[in-house]
Amino acid sequence: MPEVDREPTTIAENLPSGKSRGNEVNHRQLRALELRLTGMQYEDIANQLGYADRAAAYGAVRAVIARREHEAVDEMRTIEGDRLDAIAATLWPLVETGDLAAVDRMLKLMQRRAALFGLDLAGRVDVMAATEVDLEGAFARMVAVARGTTNPHPEPAIEQEEP
Repeated sequence: MPEVDREPTTIAENLPSGKSRGNEVNHRQLRALELRLTGMQYEDIANQLGYADRAAAYGAVRAVIARREHEAVDEMRTIEGDRLDAIAATLWPLVETGDLAAVDRMLKLMQRRAALFGLDLAGRVDVMAATEVDLEGAFARMVAVARGTTNPHPEPAIEQEEP
């Protein structure tokens, strides 16, 4: 049966065809990322794609992310951010009532968000050098994010190099 022209349906199909070992590795790593984006567990990805174990599948996904070869990485980050937003929206009414377990979960969620978006890497604050902290402003911004009245994924600031 002759092959019918069709649009690629996966990230891996968008790669140029070739017989090189590098292209095969890239293809398999991108396929691992695609499967992870669907929510598949690393163990299942390893089994489906022939990786030795879940650690190897995890390594393949991390390799793609490190290379930032495709916008699917940003899509994955957005999906995870949206999931965190949904959880925060569910938790927030409990946080407002003072439920300490909900506050604890919200803090863990905030830590996960900071890690996902690299917020902790942007810069460290020298606590001893800080003379004034706007706790009310910080709390108001957190409330606005939880209520969806502000962008929880702000664009990162571009720092200018000094001449």
